[in-house]
Amino acid sequence: MRREVLLLGMLTTGVAGCELIDTILDAISDLSLLGVMPDPEFSVPDSKNNGKVRIAIGAVDDSFVPIKPAVKKIRIETDEGEEVPVDEVEEVEGDEFGHFAILVDGSGSVEAPPGACDGCPSDPSRIRVEAVQELADALGACGPDWNQSLFEFGLYNISNGFDYTYRHTNWTTDSDEVVDAANNLGSEGGTFIWDSTWEVLDKLSSAHGNDGGEGGIGIVVLSDGADLGYGRTVDQLIGHANELGVRVHTVGFGNAADGNDFQDRNAVEDLQRLALETGGYYGFVSDVKELPDLGEAIAYAQCGGHSQLVVTWPEEAEEGREYDGRIVYEDNEAIQAPFTFTGPRK
Repeated sequence: MRREVLLLGMLTTGVAGCELIDTILDAISDLSLLGVMPDPEFSVPDSKNNGKVRIAIGAVDDSFVPIKPAVKKIRIETDEGEEVPVDEVEEVEGDEFGHFAILVDGSGSVEAPPGACDGCPSDPSRIRVEAVQELADALGACGPDWNQSLFEFGLYNISNGFDYTYRHTNWTTDSDEVVDAANNLGSEGGTFIWDSTWEVLDKLSSAHGNDGGEGGIGIVVLSDGADLGYGRTVDQLIGHANELGVRVHTVGFGNAADGNDFQDRNAVEDLQRLALETGGYYGFVSDVKELPDLGEAIAYAQCGGHSQLVVTWPEEAEEGREYDGRIVYEDNEAIQAPFTFTGPRK
C-alpha cells in the first residue's frame, strides 16, 4: 500500500522567478472538501453569525504534492450557480513532521446486526479500516517523519493508562505499523467520545512536548453517533483542547453524518462544534465507502496545509433545511468539490 509523493524543489531569483513559483503553486490538479460547518447560530435571524458557514479545503498540485489551495482562484457557489461571498480566509500551514492521533469509534453500533438501531450497522464491511490505512499510508508518504498513533473508543478492552480508550500502536514514524494495526479495529461497546478524546489529547500533547514541541500536532476523531453523556461534556472537551492548543478534526459517518437519512442531530452538531470551536474541521460521508478518500485528504492537509473560508450563504438560513453547493477552481472549472450541509437548530 506504500505510495510515494514526488516533492520538487526549485531555486529561482528575481521577480520573474517569484512569479514562476506562484504559477506553480497555483496549479491545482484536484480539490478536496475537508469539512463544512454551519455556525451554531446559522439559523438565528438576529445573530451576527446568521448564514455563516466555515468550509475547509485541501488540494494537490500537478505533481500530486499536497498544497494549500490558492483562495484567489477558488469560487464558492450554490447548486443554482449563485456565487457565495467569502468573509474570512485562514490559511493553515502544513508541516513536514509532528504528532498525529487517529481515534476511531469502536462502539457496538458500527457493526451491529441490521435493525439493532436506526442506521445500524454503520460500517458492516469495515470500510473504516481502509480509511485509517489510507490516512496512515498517505501521511507516511507525504511526511515520513510524522509520528502517528491509532486509538479506539467503545471497546471493553482498555489499555493501561486509559479509562475509556484502547491504544493499538505507540507513536511511530513507520506508517505500516498503523496500517497493520487498523485490521484489529473492533465493535462492541459504548460511545464515550468526549472522555476518550480527552485522554488521547493528553497523550498527544505530552508526546509532542516531550519531543520539544516542534512540528505539527493534530487529531482526527471518527464517530458514527452521539456521546452517551455519562462523563465529560463537549463544552469541557472544547476548553481542554483549546488549553492544549490542538485543533480537533472530526469525521461523521452513519448517524453522525450530516445528510444521512438517519442522522442524529445531536451527534452531528456536537461534532461540528468540537471542530469549529477548536479551529479544526468537520467532514462527513453519506456513504461509508467515501471514508478512505476523506482519510487520504486529511493526511495530505497535515503535510501541505489547507484553507478555511468563512462564507455567508446567500439563501435564507433555515433550521433543518438542506443546502447544496460546490467549490470551483476557476482556472479549470472541471475541478470541483460538491458539498451539502443542514441548517442547525436554533
